[in-house]
Amino acid sequence: MTQRMAAPDPRLIEQIPAIVYIADFDHGTTYVSPQVERILGVSVEAWMAHSADAWGRRLHADDRARVLATFAEGRRRGQAFRCQYRFVRDDGRVVWLLDEVAIVRDDEGRPVAFQGVALDVTEQKLAEEEGAAHDRERQTLQRISEIALAGHAPDEAYRRITAEMEAATGCPIVAIALYEPLRDRLTF
Repeated sequence: MTQRMAAPDPRLIEQIPAIVYIADFDHGTTYVSPQVERILGVSVEAWMAHSADAWGRRLHADDRARVLATFAEGRRRGQAFRCQYRFVRDDGRVVWLLDEVAIVRDDEGRPVAFQGVALDVTEQKLAEEEGAAHDRERQTLQRISEIALAGHAPDEAYRRITAEMEAATGCPIVAIALYEPLRDRLTF
């Protein structure tokens, strides 16, 4: 092993708002920064004692196979890579991480460890998801407006609009209620 495997200077690392780590291919995590506790809810001591197990079993089930394959491929190729995934904390919260991973080599140039920086990108992911939801709502309202203005017979317009609403909401039963203010009643 080279000196590159030594733990980074804590004065520098502990100021970074991300998890910095070194994971030896044969022996697991040899260093993890204190931010692991704030971001992932796991103490440094617990992480070091159960690093491979702690990380792998807490990967979100929908991401696990892809992430493990990405790390295995990075190791096999000996090339740096980037991976975005969800991590499930013990308290049930889901944290999105963007993991930038470099490969550490020994004196003979053989890949021996991952050295990475995992950034918490949860807020950005939530904002992206919210923006995508607003876009879907806007597109649905646009399609409904087009149907309403197309001049279809009332029964056909009703059928098309309810089909759009069912597709948008995932609810198999949708109804449109019309309020008649002169009669103070709803008509379905």
